[in-house]
Amino acid sequence: MALEEQIQRYCLNLIKRFFFIFLTILFSFFLFLIYFFHVREYNLNEKVIEIIKGSNLKKVSSLILINNTLLEKEIYYYYLIIWNKFYQKINYGEFKFDQPLNLNEITKIISNASNVYHKFTIVDGWQEYELSNYTNNIFGEIIKLEYQEIFADTYNYTSTDSIQKLVDLMKKNKNIFFLKNSNNKLMKKYTINEIMTIASLLEREGMDDFDKKLISSVIFNRLDKKMK
Repeated sequence: MALEEQIQRYCLNLIKRFFFIFLTILFSFFLFLIYFFHVREYNLNEKVIEIIKGSNLKKVSSLILINNTLLEKEIYYYYLIIWNKFYQKINYGEFKFDQPLNLNEITKIISNASNVYHKFTIVDGWQEYELSNYTNNIFGEIIKLEYQEIFADTYNYTSTDSIQKLVDLMKKNKNIFFLKNSNNKLMKKYTINEIMTIASLLEREGMDDFDKKLISSVIFNRLDKKMK
């Protein structure tokens, strides 16, 4: 009977030790995950990472943790799987990181829209073929767009934006401008297309603001007199 009690006590102590070791390992692993994803910072300062559309999450993990061990990349890969399935979809495009961040913060950034903007500048006085060549050089696509449809300005776009999205933005910018200036005296005398035509003439022919002012006076005087 005493032997059986000793065996039982031994087994019970063994179970307790095993359970304690298991909890210790589990707690240590939990602390490691907190440190790995929420405390440890990764220096991606001023670095731009491009996630190609259709890239698998393992490739994304390698892009972010390019200098880390295979084990760390694998852990982050499974983290991305869980994040992508249950929290928010990982996005594609270009992403810039302005300061050292932890993995949780990095994952939030790449789950949103691209935060890297490129400039699309339309020069005053451009003709239609110049605008078409410019869009073709940047987007690899020729789009028929008359100069009068948009304003000469600098527009921001991301690598994931289509040329059509940019065109819609430019047209919207023009419409907002004329809506804000709907009470201007020129709007009472001329149509929007006529004003845009006059403006394009000024931009093409005028050297500076003073020159443009003189040219506009000539144009409006001729129009008032019904001259060509």
